[in-house]
Amino acid sequence: MYVRTFLPLVVCAAFTGCAKGPEPGAEASASSSTPPAAGRSPGTASKPAAANDAVTRLLALPTPRRVDVDPCALLTAEDVAGVITPVQKTEYKDGREDYPYRECTHRGGSMDMEFVLVKVGGYTAEEFDAVNLANAEAVGRALQVVPGLGDKAYWNGQALWVLSGTTVVQVNVAKVGKMEESTHLDITRPLAELAVSRL
Repeated sequence: MYVRTFLPLVVCAAFTGCAKGPEPGAEASASSSTPPAAGRSPGTASKPAAANDAVTRLLALPTPRRVDVDPCALLTAEDVAGVITPVQKTEYKDGREDYPYRECTHRGGSMDMEFVLVKVGGYTAEEFDAVNLANAEAVGRALQVVPGLGDKAYWNGQALWVLSGTTVVQVNVAKVGKMEESTHLDITRPLAELAVSRL
């Protein structure tokens, strides 16, 4: 659910239909005047092209730069204890050459299936906008501007992305059971504010 952070999800959506399809109008723009093949309903011929276009745009996005910030110091197990109770373990990932995000995940809660994830990487403001817009479009989610947080911040319904200078902090909270999106953002924002304050 988490570009290249959403790339696995988006590739799944593009090739197997496991997430929402393209934005309204995407199919129309990708279609041609050629009639659909016999036995195929109108419009189906354009779907693979639209899906491939979305994946192509994601693959063309800039790779985040590695930053010298420990994500586990931005949000500690003690910081998230009020959200994930109890915290059972903390996992750190240092990132790869092709995916330089450094990640910290605090896991626990109900059935040990809840977590708070914080990622750090580097983007310019233009790259930050492009990555967030492309991700939101690819999974069919609206992108919400979150004012008063960092230099700019976006909520995509699952994670809160914050840009401070050229450092990006992403915070994702997963809880067992359905949450209203407004409640989800209300839980995530204080954690993102704390993380950004420690940069």
